[in-house]
Amino acid sequence: MMRKLTILLTVTVVACAFAAADPKLTLKDLPPAVQKTVQDTAKGAEIKNISKETEKGVSQFEVETILN
Repeated sequence: MMRKLTILLTVTVVACAFAAADPKLTLKDLPPAVQKTVQDTAKGAEIKNISKETEKGVSQFEVETILN
């Protein structure tokens, strides 16, 4: 019983850590130049997810869209 409780607690902590580490971004959260690029490129597609990565001080945004 104690082992199951330990495993459950570990899974819960890991899930919470992932949820806290990756906050949801919206189009409004992006810099103006990035917003314009997304709007011009997506051309009315539905935005499903936006993520941000920073490597060596350079931020990169990934925008997942669905069209039709």
